[in-house]
Amino acid sequence: RVNEGEVIYGVNTGFGAFSSVRISQADIVQLQKNLIRSHSSGIGEPFTREQTRAIMLLRAAALARGHSGVREVV
Repeated sequence: RVNEGEVIYGVNTGFGAFSSVRISQADIVQLQKNLIRSHSSGIGEPFTREQTRAIMLLRAAALARGHSGVREVV
């Protein structure tokens, strides 16, 4: 859908106050990488495998509620 020119918030637009700013096709991949990186930083010891799985399960449960605009396939 993005390749067809459809505007999708946070995918090919900025965020928040910048939601009306379109991101060029050439910069979309970098935007998504930057988004992941900005939410992936932290301090302290890495989570254990069990902690990571629990966090992923909780996130999946939150997304499954249907309030995040995530498709079932995700």
